[in-house]
Amino acid sequence: MVRLVLTTAVATLIVSGHAATSAPLLDLRLSQRMLTAPGALSITAFVAKDEANRSLTIEAESEGFYRSSLITLQGAASSRTHSVRYTSLPEGEYLIRVSLHGADLRLAVTEQTAEVFGRPPESSPPR
Repeated sequence: MVRLVLTTAVATLIVSGHAATSAPLLDLRLSQRMLTAPGALSITAFVAKDEANRSLTIEAESEGFYRSSLITLQGAASSRTHSVRYTSLPEGEYLIRVSLHGADLRLAVTEQTAEVFGRPPESSPPR
């Protein structure tokens, strides 16, 4: 059975003093949303430059698998783009979460989903 998952859950919590009309503090882009196991997924986070930025956490979580990366930021001097690549992802539906942290609190979080499918059945060679 093939399931198509195109759900995008985007929740951005803004705690610092940014105006609602300014550019988002944090955005997320996935290399693909549907993969074949073992999956390889590139995740790119786009972070607005701000002195309050101290760290970025990138997570991929399914029912039976979890992987995360912690990236240290140096405030406004940090790069705007940060990427990780997770390989050998087993079959499952994944919540991809990126969290931006200040000194003592989470500044923003954004989430998307991706799905890794099992390999299609091998077909017999023609006779």
